[in-house]
Amino acid sequence: MNQRQYEALLEQRADAYQRMSALNGAAQAGRRDLTANEASEYDQIEAEYDRLTRQIDGAKVVEAGGHPIPSQRERSLNRPDGIQRGNVSSDQDEALRAIEARSDIIDATSGDRLDALIRKDRFGHDSRYIAAVSSPAYKRAFSKKLAGVDG
Repeated sequence: MNQRQYEALLEQRADAYQRMSALNGAAQAGRRDLTANEASEYDQIEAEYDRLTRQIDGAKVVEAGGHPIPSQRERSLNRPDGIQRGNVSSDQDEALRAIEARSDIIDATSGDRLDALIRKDRFGHDSRYIAAVSSPAYKRAFSKKLAGVDG
């Protein structure tokens, strides 16, 4: 990739960021959530932004003399089973730590059931969910939403 192509990727990513910011800004100015159409458009722009970021990061690695980092899809295509997976073990570890940290409010039976659920979680979906909803940031956001506070 030459310098001009690299700069074009940077400009495209900056444009994608500006479009995401504009959608968010309009919703915030109206003190509302994104509409379904806006959310769909935002998701498409975010996917484009992520793709451009991966290309830019890959170009940096190659320029430094390394090999480009394969995307999640490319890594999954190289797997014998072809199944796309994140780092399931780290997701599971994070979820188990979250349960352990809340052992004072989770009874033993519920903790054991959650533990079993996480250990059987082949794709990491449940583990990521449990880790996310146990974070202090999630608790603050959820409390604000229940209280009807914007922001």
